[in-house]
Amino acid sequence: MNKITAAVLTLAMFGCATAPVRKTHTAGPAPQNPPAPVVQAQGTPANPDLVKNAQAFYQAAKIDDAKNLLWSVNEEQVQPTARAEFWNLRGLIELNQRQPEAAQISFQKALTQNRVPEYRGYYQYNYASALYESNRPNDSADILNSID
Repeated sequence: MNKITAAVLTLAMFGCATAPVRKTHTAGPAPQNPPAPVVQAQGTPANPDLVKNAQAFYQAAKIDDAKNLLWSVNEEQVQPTARAEFWNLRGLIELNQRQPEAAQISFQKALTQNRVPEYRGYYQYNYASALYESNRPNDSADILNSID
């Protein structure tokens, strides 16, 4: 089986990621009302639950609420331990909005910021999904074949 066939088969069996792909689920229920946008000086850590809340919104199909929360801060305002998931969620939202090129950049940043080895494969899968959606099946297959 060639690489393209393997990639297409994998994506057909499992589909492209439409929800945050994680080994464990820690988000909990989505807040009833979206939190107000975070207004802090650049570089000041934001609410430590920001990424967790955005993940909960995303998993509850409240994509706009998740996007508003994630786009209200820059990377420096996110807790260092949550930065990989911050970029992963941004990438998933970008994929959801049919912006695979932007999603590729976000997933690359998730892979760079990742501190949890067990999540690397999930971020790689999401990155491969973005490549596939960008009409790059060979590159997608290469990533899928490299997943540990």
